[in-house]
Amino acid sequence: MKRINKKEVDDMAEEKTEAKTTEGKDTTLALLAYVLTWISGLIVFVIAKDKFAKFHGMQAILLGVLGYALALVTLGIGLFLVWLYCLYIGIVHAYKGEMYKVPYIGEYAEKYAS
Repeated sequence: MKRINKKEVDDMAEEKTEAKTTEGKDTTLALLAYVLTWISGLIVFVIAKDKFAKFHGMQAILLGVLGYALALVTLGIGLFLVWLYCLYIGIVHAYKGEMYKVPYIGEYAEKYAS
């Protein structure tokens, strides 16, 4: 068995805390962008000062528009599914500080958030 000294334990703890930092990103605002899809996304996009929150705001707007388009075709079920997906992105990715790009939509959101 290998013994671990105190310095190694301190180094591992420091690495874990570094991974959890969000480096000045407004993760709360990014999370809130997804709560009401395009409505909250628009509010966040307008008031956000950092690129991270603006990106998530624009992505929420685009997902909301897609959700309403799907709602017309699927009689409302599509909107509900897109809203659940938005909550998933907000809780799992945006709040952790990740710049998760939704396929196809993420590229547009990044372009307009710059």
